[in-house]
Amino acid sequence: MSAPFHNEGVGQGGFIGVFSTAGNVILESWAKDTPSSHIINQPDQYGGPLKWAGVAGFETASALAQLPFDGATLTEILLGETVDAPADHGGGTWVVIGRSETFQIGDYFKANLSLQKKYN
Repeated sequence: MSAPFHNEGVGQGGFIGVFSTAGNVILESWAKDTPSSHIINQPDQYGGPLKWAGVAGFETASALAQLPFDGATLTEILLGETVDAPADHGGGTWVVIGRSETFQIGDYFKANLSLQKKYN
């Protein structure tokens, strides 16, 4: 018997993330943000442009996660949990730095996650 998630498919853009505490969670959407650069300007002795340099900023992402619910217990995704993204979604290990749960009539439990790429 195949895994229940794979019978329905996750759909285009989504993937199953394995979180350090919450376990297998369907991530419906994944949006990797291009980091903004930090620009360092160096003026000449008169205050005019002389030269500059730029360095990349920290990579961030957002995701909509379906929260596992067994009918009695809701599994929450905690701040600080990690998840590995597949290569076609940017790859790397990501840390949950923010979350907000969404509750709607007739809908399932879900959370909007803010993540930052782990660099070490």
